[in-house]
Formats: sequence, structure tokens, C-alpha cells
Amino acid sequence: MEFEQSETTFALLDLPTLPLLHTLSFLPHSSLLPLAASCKFLHATVHNSSNLWRRLTLLPSMLILPTTTQSFITVLRKHGGSVRAVKVKFTEERGMLENLQQLLAFLAASCPSLVHISLPYLTAFNHPPTNQLRLLVNSFPNLRSLTIKMYDSTSKGLEQLANLSSLENLHLVFTNDRKSQEKLKVELLHKL
Repeated sequence: MEFEQSETTFALLDLPTLPLLHTLSFLPHSSLLPLAASCKFLHATVHNSSNLWRRLTLLPSMLILPTTTQSFITVLRKHGGSVRAVKVKFTEERGMLENLQQLLAFLAASCPSLVHISLPYLTAFNHPPTNQLRLLVNSFPNLRSLTIKMYDSTSKGLEQLANLSSLENLHLVFTNDRKSQEKLKVELLHKL
């Protein structure tokens, strides 16, 4: 006895606009670009909806390959004004420190409305020549939320965080000890 199973397929393009945009909002931005390249309708939908570009998840290594870098710069030029939150993922690739610094510079130039940043690490060393913490504080004065998952507590300059007057949430994970955490507490309380 054979049973016939009927498969029902539902075309993405058959969705009304609001459910379509809601569905697309679950995709990472890295999937939006190939989707936009699939047809004119999806290209227009993806690139005309600023809500789809509010959150970016990035890898600093994306700046290593020229084609990836160019694609990223194009996306930031087009949608940088809509970006509100950026999460940078950790990788153990060579040159990550320099790439993170370059990534922060790109974001600073392209995303004026950025208010939430999550970074895998950050240092306040002056090597490479630009202090990443100073770059972050000077570039994003309207930050409301900052997460740094690994902060080198031997770095100087934590007092710079007090310049982020809009900061509501700060999450720092130190790579050191209780002494470093006390140092941060004293620095921030002194500025308040």
C-alpha cells in the first residue's frame, strides 16, 4: 500500500511585505547580500529596509581579503547610518589586533548612530600606534552599551571610559586579577 505525501512549498516571494521583512530580520547580514543578489525584488527589499541593517555581526578577519573588504565597505557606505549595534566575534587568526583596530576605524567613519558595541578584546596600549580604547571612546561618544570580553588590565587609560557620558551598560572581563578590578572601580567612581 502506497501513501502519497503531498509536499507544500511556500515561496518566499509570496509573503506579504511585513512577514517577509520579519523573516529576513532573522538572517545575519552576511546572508542578506547573497539573498539580495538572487532577484531584483529581493535586492530592492533588502537594500531599502533600514531595519535589516540595525545589527551587524563581524569578524575582524573580514578585512584581510580585498574582495571581502570591498564588500564590507560598500555595505557600510550604503547602510552605515542604520547600524545601531555591532558584535565582533573572536577568532584566533594572525593579525587580529591590527584588524580590530582597522574595523573600529571603518565603523567610526561609517556608523554615526552606533550605540551598542560588543568586542572580543580591547587594549589601551599604544602599540599599534593608535590606542584602541581611545579610538573607541573618541569615535563613539553616544555609546549606551559596551561589552569587552577580554580587556588587558595592565593597560593604562581606563579613565577614558568616563568620557562616555551616555554609557548605561558596561561589561568588562579582565585578563588579570582582583587588583585590576579595584583599579577600574576607583577610576570610574573618581570620575562620577
